[in-house]
Amino acid sequence: MQIIGKYWCPASLVLAVSFFFCDAVAEPDFDKLEKSVVRIVKQTNMGAGTGTGFVINDGGYIATNVHVIVGSRAIKAIPTNSNTMYDADVIAMSDELDLAIVRAPGINLPPVTLSLAPSKKGQKVWVIGYPRGADRNRPAHDPTVQDGVIGRIFTGAWKVQKFRIIQHNAPTNPGNSGGPLLDDCGRIIGVNTQASLVVITSPSSGVTRVPHAAGIYWSSHIEELAKILRDNAISFQSEYEPCLSADAVRRSVEKERPPQDAEQVRRQAEEEMERARREAEQTRSQVEEARQQFLIWGILLSALALTALVLALKKSRQQIIQVADHISQRFKTKESSEGAQRRVAEKLPEYGLMLAGFDSNGHRIRIALPPTVFASQRLGLSLGRHPDLVDEIIEDQNVSRRHARIAVQAGKFYIEDLNSRNGTFLNHYKLSPFNPTLLNYGTLVRLGCLELRTSKL
Repeated sequence: MQIIGKYWCPASLVLAVSFFFCDAVAEPDFDKLEKSVVRIVKQTNMGAGTGTGFVINDGGYIATNVHVIVGSRAIKAIPTNSNTMYDADVIAMSDELDLAIVRAPGINLPPVTLSLAPSKKGQKVWVIGYPRGADRNRPAHDPTVQDGVIGRIFTGAWKVQKFRIIQHNAPTNPGNSGGPLLDDCGRIIGVNTQASLVVITSPSSGVTRVPHAAGIYWSSHIEELAKILRDNAISFQSEYEPCLSADAVRRSVEKERPPQDAEQVRRQAEEEMERARREAEQTRSQVEEARQQFLIWGILLSALALTALVLALKKSRQQIIQVADHISQRFKTKESSEGAQRRVAEKLPEYGLMLAGFDSNGHRIRIALPPTVFASQRLGLSLGRHPDLVDEIIEDQNVSRRHARIAVQAGKFYIEDLNSRNGTFLNHYKLSPFNPTLLNYGTLVRLGCLELRTSKL
């Protein structure tokens, strides 16, 4: 059986009827996407101008171009098939990148997903927005869709600052500015910004800008918008997996041996879930045991304090010290014996664990965890940004203050997400919070957007 999209497809049928029975991507779901695209209206002292924007998250944050909103005394956002105008305020902007973030509280529209997967020349793309040429007789209430392909991806600039620009031939007309450039999966890969124009000057009509080259349109790469969102702590949805078209799926099926059938995969998934459940239950039991021991120690220390008080009323200071030393020595002996037994019973890995990668600023990160550090850490080592809450500090804004924990059980490493804001991923598979999962050497661990590769230490 072959997994394509969300459904199971027999491998023997993929080559013949994949277009009819398998969920291979053919084009975006525009009925769904147009609900996330808005018309931006700029009101100035000279009149009004329009452009396009798209919703970043459920807090009413919208991305567009700076030149769509610059010089405005009021900014309005109008949803698809609606006459309601929502007031919008500027949250962040970059003149060099011609990118802006505005917020329209209460607009309550579904957010888009940003694709941080690599784009390539010849890739199919789509443009959706509100070109002013489509406003025949009256403003259009729904956006216009156009398609094309990527001509090239290069490093350029609108002004001075260099960044990545996508050149494509999906028609992008005045009014499309600030709108999304989509891949076949309906994910945003760029922000439509410019078309190739030439300036014509004449004594009668003055300065006029007309198309210079047919099929040459430019969009800023979506990575530039993602950086602005991260820098301003604005949440957004993103994916790193490439978008597979129907042709790519068929080629993959032709090259690869068909995997195991659906029933076997389902059984394996259930076994993994059951194993993870047992391990989580074991961890909870250990936490409960530690809590009970803490309670017992509290009772014993209270008894010691009470005994010392009683003796203080009846005996000399030297007798009190002798009794206290005797009780304390018994506790220390009991603790050392139990600790030694616990360490002997706990099987540590033969090798340690190294996590290495680069943060969002390009700085190298190396976290070395030798086996011995887990001997005294019964619940494991926690990772995150806050120095007072974790054992290993990671200074990256995409990482939560207390993000994840790595523990050892029966000689193996396990990683657990601690309900982090941006999630913990193993080989791009998102972990459920507080669910320890086996961590092998060579695994790609992603904390938010920070990627770390594991290896033997």
